[in-house]
Amino acid sequence: MSLKDPLRIVCTLLAALPFSVTLAWDVLVDIRGEIVGNTCIVSGDSTHIKVNLGTISTRQFSGVGSVSNIRQPFALSLEDCGPTFSGAKVRFTGTPDDDSPQLLQLDAGGAQGVGVQILDANGNPVPLNTWSELWSGNGDGTATLNFSARLQATRMPVEAGSATAIATWELEYQ
Repeated sequence: MSLKDPLRIVCTLLAALPFSVTLAWDVLVDIRGEIVGNTCIVSGDSTHIKVNLGTISTRQFSGVGSVSNIRQPFALSLEDCGPTFSGAKVRFTGTPDDDSPQLLQLDAGGAQGVGVQILDANGNPVPLNTWSELWSGNGDGTATLNFSARLQATRMPVEAGSATAIATWELEYQ
């Protein structure tokens, strides 16, 4: 028997024994991220917007559904939009007109038979209490949402008087 034979026998026996090899390292999995709001800040000039519809004759309203020839534009401006901001929808809320609930009712004591119609940038009506189409950002952390307002006859005859109304706008971020 040579010296190699006992070593071979020991190695064979060790290999036949059931054991497991455990290796350990100091390993860390460092996972990082950031949760950000998908919101914007309302620009100072959009916190209280005054839309002046001017002077409109009752003769402009030929029947229910007819609209004034003055369509006054206004914009809602957003800034400091988060990096994940992809757009927003707008909903105008307020007191609906008794005869046409998609329109904003005028304040009591003024003109009668008309309501305020809000339109999007394409001239499509945005019914009161209904979400608008999605407005995307300007690509620079801001967004400008363009709308306009005009008067629409809700019943005849339209009676002269002041035409004032207040709407609140809400945003739904995408």
